Amino acid sequence: MNLPTFVIRNALRNRLRFALTVGTVAAAFCLLALFQATSQGLMGNIANSETDQLIVLNKASASSPLPIKYLEHLSSYPQVAEIGYADWFGGYFQRPENSVPVIAVNGDAYLKANPDFTLDPLSLRNWLANRNGILVSEKMAQRMNILVGQKFSLGSSIWKRSDNEPYWDFIVSGIYQTSEDSVVAGLNLFMHYDYLNEVKIVRKNTVGAFSLLLNDPNQYAQISQSIDAHFANSGAATSTMTLAAYAEAMLSQMVNISEVIKYVMGVIFVTSIGILAANISNNLRDRRKEVALTSAIGFSHHRLFSLFFCENALLLLSGTGLGYLLGFAIISVLYEQIGLFLPAFGLSVSGVLTGIGIAAGISLILAVLPLRELYTLKLSEQLKAA
Repeated sequence: MNLPTFVIRNALRNRLRFALTVGTVAAAFCLLALFQATSQGLMGNIANSETDQLIVLNKASASSPLPIKYLEHLSSYPQVAEIGYADWFGGYFQRPENSVPVIAVNGDAYLKANPDFTLDPLSLRNWLANRNGILVSEKMAQRMNILVGQKFSLGSSIWKRSDNEPYWDFIVSGIYQTSEDSVVAGLNLFMHYDYLNEVKIVRKNTVGAFSLLLNDPNQYAQISQSIDAHFANSGAATSTMTLAAYAEAMLSQMVNISEVIKYVMGVIFVTSIGILAANISNNLRDRRKEVALTSAIGFSHHRLFSLFFCENALLLLSGTGLGYLLGFAIISVLYEQIGLFLPAFGLSVSGVLTGIGIAAGISLILAVLPLRELYTLKLSEQLKAA
């Protein structure tokens, strides 16, 4: 009988204990898989994003405005290839609770400054030619079930019109796509800034943020410092950062996902060690006479240790594999909804390898239990067993 067969038969000797142990470990690693998928969804694209896109915001608050006249100075930098600006519309459909993510932007200049958004030339011409034209992302068009040429009206939870009309009228000029590795989720609708600015009552000629596309990504630190220094003593000081840094800052205001992952992994690590340690201890206690006999008839400590280590590794890796399979199944179902907002939501190869690494680490730590049991086995016990 070879070692793998011997290991499997010994591991399945108490099938109920084996099933319960594997099921408990699987539940722990399924939870880890879900947290890894969430982390990947929230942070995956941010970590790999380029630094050639800058966002200029009001230093006091991201919701505070900046004068549109800042555009003149920002455009004077030779390192800036394209520049756009945007303002949050705060749209809703029919009722305030039916929010729609609409952003007012300065036409194709904003699209050029944000190359993650792509649009066919005909749709771009239609949008630029229509004052109340609006661009819809591919994902939102599917979600809202709207087509090019369709007309609809939206209210705003932020702006009041100077003509007291409750709604803004729009016509869908085109549907744009977002690159898969984009930091933004690609859910926004883009309206014309002039359409908003000419009829809003307050904060005329102000914007929420400027978007800068640089010629050289290595210049972002120098440009950021120069911009903030120039406006430091103005009425609206600025805070300039990369698009990735801005996305990460917005995320950290909601939850520090990296810390959550660390805590979850710690809990899983400790729980798995406790469960398997109890299983190993019970198993060794039940088989002490058997171990004494096999030792007495010539089995070396090294061989017995290898046997127990492989049995425990089989338990742990079986639970880990089952946990990730369950996690993958749950993630596949959740992606139908979450994937709209978190395109990167899912398991990565590195995440699975991390889980396997944790399982291997636990196996090594728990290897001390059978080793201790073997070296404390008395000769009298071996002779009695024989």
